[in-house]
Amino acid sequence: MGKKATGHFGLCSISFRAMGRRAVIDAAAAAGLDCIEWGGDIHAPPSVGEATLRAIGDASRDAGLSVPSYGSYHRLGHSDPGELPGLMAAAKALGARIIRVWAGAHGSAECSAEERGSVVAATRHAAALAAREGLMISFECHPNTLTDDPESALDLLSAAPCEHLGMHWQPNQYHDEEWNANYAAAVSQRVLAIHVFNWSIGSGGDVVRNPLADGAAAWRRYLALLPQAAPRLLEFMPGDDKALLPGESAALRSFGGDAT
Repeated sequence: MGKKATGHFGLCSISFRAMGRRAVIDAAAAAGLDCIEWGGDIHAPPSVGEATLRAIGDASRDAGLSVPSYGSYHRLGHSDPGELPGLMAAAKALGARIIRVWAGAHGSAECSAEERGSVVAATRHAAALAAREGLMISFECHPNTLTDDPESALDLLSAAPCEHLGMHWQPNQYHDEEWNANYAAAVSQRVLAIHVFNWSIGSGGDVVRNPLADGAAAWRRYLALLPQAAPRLLEFMPGDDKALLPGESAALRSFGGDAT
């Protein structure tokens, strides 16, 4: 057995989609991280089967890496609800208790009342299924979904009790630090995990991935507002460069807030 998996500073496996599972595990462990959110698109889709998913979870834990959450791309109110049992089985096989989902397919300003109602109904259904399986549903905090605004997100989070439904918080690169800090404060009590990156919008309107250390002041502010126990998961390196992971991990740890 490897070292104890504590699960506080981690990595989203989607950061390195081109790498195999073993390489992702080795890179995370070598960087001093202690958990992995496995992505359901490339590394751990339900289609690989329960035995393979269990092996992925076991290999992670043997390397000292817990699996706090499972990153699905299911869009509540838009994707086929028949996908949910398979996603829940996959999460359980990996040893994750949280399934990350997306809140619909349109931003809050573009979403019709009918569509929003569909997302709310799907949220209640998913949360009820998860509760029966001893799992939790967690919304990705993302542009072009119903979590693109704190008021919209809070309204959606009210669809199910906090013990069944929460949020993966992350900053929105299209808004400034003040807006993001206000969002973090507004939803803090419902945050289950945090996706950590330092992005900005370049002069041409493109997303620029910057070193995490360059955003230290903003991130210390955000983390002071968010639950200390929520796993902090690095998501995407500048240039998808694995060689930068140790430095990004060190920057993340320098922000403080080890779970106790």
